[in-house]
Amino acid sequence: MRCDYYDCGCSLDGCDDDEIHIVTICGREYHLCDDCYEAHEDDELDVCPDCGGIVAAPDMFRAEGMSEAVCQDCFNDHYYRCARCGDYCHSDDIYYCEECEEDFCRDCYEYHQNEQHRNNCVGHYHSHRYVVPESDAPYLGVELEMGNADEDDMITASNVINDEFSDYFNMEDDGSIRDYGFETISKPFTWRWWYNHRDMVCELYSVYHEYGMEPHRSCGFHVHITKKFLPALTWRALQWFISSNQHLFEYIAGREENEWVSYNHDGVEDGDKIHFYDSQDSTHYAALSLQTSKYVTAEYRIFCPVDNDYDFFRHIAIVQGLYEWAKSSPLFVLHMAEMPRRAVYDWFNWNKQQMEATDDKCQKFLYNLVNEQLVDAMKEYGY
Repeated sequence: MRCDYYDCGCSLDGCDDDEIHIVTICGREYHLCDDCYEAHEDDELDVCPDCGGIVAAPDMFRAEGMSEAVCQDCFNDHYYRCARCGDYCHSDDIYYCEECEEDFCRDCYEYHQNEQHRNNCVGHYHSHRYVVPESDAPYLGVELEMGNADEDDMITASNVINDEFSDYFNMEDDGSIRDYGFETISKPFTWRWWYNHRDMVCELYSVYHEYGMEPHRSCGFHVHITKKFLPALTWRALQWFISSNQHLFEYIAGREENEWVSYNHDGVEDGDKIHFYDSQDSTHYAALSLQTSKYVTAEYRIFCPVDNDYDFFRHIAIVQGLYEWAKSSPLFVLHMAEMPRRAVYDWFNWNKQQMEATDDKCQKFLYNLVNEQLVDAMKEYGY
């Protein structure tokens, strides 16, 4: 006999009767060990419909599209997000497209297989698959959720974007803003490419403004960056650095933690990096989301909504800048909670000074944007 709590399962064989606690839920008896019973004595207990384990109500998890809540283990192991509508479905009801390397619910998969849609949908990140040339620099892609305008105006705006910007952006419905507007998803390009096409980004926002469209205030501005240029441990160290300096990044990004962006607090306050690394912080809503190994991009979800080209470049500059800093820094520097605040500032300040003596306007632009934001944030918090 084993403890029925969902994440315990310790053997109760050999335990005294007073060390085995029986709880009754929906007319059925369950057995808990001493530790689980004491830890959850005051909690409302429920049964996970997937694994049948006992779960305290705070440990039950239900995401958009799910008909009932399940334990965190079952959610992490068996539920996947549909790349088209955004709903979460059990693995028994999810369909994987090998061509796009994305998961879809039953209804969206049928739509996805429609020949016309297949011709338009080519998923490198999000639900689109992009073939990009080999490069020694990472690619950056963005998601812009725009709307809140007259329906006819939004249709006209989408037609204009499709006609004039289809080489750079794709549009699609997003389940999270279905009644608000549509999502504009960029194709992936290097930082230098984005710099050289600043006028194009400015023109895109001019279209939004002309037709009265605004960014969705809760979804934020998401930036993807290629993962392959940094080792997995370095990405985890970047997650540690961002969560350890949450208030600085909230200030820089202009967005506080909420249901759509979460900082990992496990192990951060007490400096326990092992605890942090073992915790479930690679969820879709993590501030820096690494998701699972099948995704080729890391996603920064920390940024506030963007309604102009200047903030667009401020945000992607932070993502590119953190990549360049992490690539050049010893791993132990990223592992420290406080020292990198000064180390990252000194590094960018030094590079900014070095760029002044060159003709590389692209990198000057990058280091100036990052430095400006770091200086403001560190002054705000007295560093």
